[in-house]
Amino acid sequence: MQVFVRRYISESEVMDMFHGLSLLNHSEIKPYENADIRITTDAVYEQSAFYVLKNRLDFIKNLHAELKKIGLNMFDLRGGIELSIDGGESYQLVPPVVETTPEGGKVLLDGVHRAFVARELGVPLRVVDINGSNPDWPVYAKANPGGWSDVKVCDEVPAVKKLYRNLPERNLTYRDLYRSLPGSSGIREIGTR
Repeated sequence: MQVFVRRYISESEVMDMFHGLSLLNHSEIKPYENADIRITTDAVYEQSAFYVLKNRLDFIKNLHAELKKIGLNMFDLRGGIELSIDGGESYQLVPPVVETTPEGGKVLLDGVHRAFVARELGVPLRVVDINGSNPDWPVYAKANPGGWSDVKVCDEVPAVKKLYRNLPERNLTYRDLYRSLPGSSGIREIGTR
């Protein structure tokens, strides 16, 4: 794997991305428009996933090693990077995403594979920490009640992935609450190859 950094994304640009993002299935709704967003290593959170994929963990470890060769620590991004792998398509990579839940805790929404590897390596993980999102459109997943010890390393996606939040009183499912998160979905797919 050869990694090319196309450009660096500033912290303020990452903040603007998150303030402006919409829900995946309701593009008119911007759940973080008025949220307090910061990039920090101080967030205390639980993960929402019940699994990680072995091939994605391997990909994250390889990507981390390649980025280290050019002086970047993917677990300590203060903004983001736009990169390509082996001269292919460009992808954005921003820190993993943590959001405060309606119950008052914080849950990791995106970046579970990076968080898992950072825990294995014993290194701090810088995250995008979001507080004060639109209460009418709460985070779509709940914390895994078993914590990190309940996360299984799998070869394939299991039947039960997360505990999802539904709002039956408003006829909304967790899919209505999905955020169109920047900075990892394209590169996530490379990690499955």
